[in-house]
Amino acid sequence: MASKIPIPIPLETGSNLSLNWKRFQRAWKNYEIATKLKEKSNDVRLATLLAIIGSEAHEIYDGMFPTENEDRSVEEVISAFHTFCIGKTNETYERFMFNMRVQKEHETIDTYYAELRKLAKTCNYESLEDNLIRDRIVIGIKSEEFRRKLLEHSDLTL
Repeated sequence: MASKIPIPIPLETGSNLSLNWKRFQRAWKNYEIATKLKEKSNDVRLATLLAIIGSEAHEIYDGMFPTENEDRSVEEVISAFHTFCIGKTNETYERFMFNMRVQKEHETIDTYYAELRKLAKTCNYESLEDNLIRDRIVIGIKSEEFRRKLLEHSDLTL
C-alpha cells in the first residue's frame, strides 16, 4: 500500500511573510518531487500549485498576474512569489550578519553550525559557502583550545 503524501499547508500571508514563504516553497519542492508532479505538464503543475497555495495567496497571484496567460510557467510564478514575499536581498547586510555571527554562550557547536548554514544561504557565496562556514566556525568558536586545534590542520575541511 502506497503511503499518502501530505499536501503542503497553504501560504500564510499574515505576519512574517518571508519565513512563511520559505517554508511553503520548501514544502512545495518536496511535494513536487515526492508525488512526481515535477514530471507532469506545466499546466497540471501550475493548477496544483494554485490549488494548494491558498485563497489569500491566490489573491496576491491575481494582483501579480492580472491577465490570464496560459504560457506562464510554475518557475515564473514561484519567482514572482519569491520577489513579493522576500523582496530583493541586501547581500551586503546578509554577509555582515553571517560574518558577525559568533558562537553564543552555552550554544552547542551543532547549533552554531546550523545557524551559520542558514545565514550563508542568503549570502550568495556559491562554491565558497562551505569554506566560509568553516572559517566562520574557526573564528567564531568560543573555545580558544578548540580553535588552536583546528588551526593546526592545514587541510581543515568543514
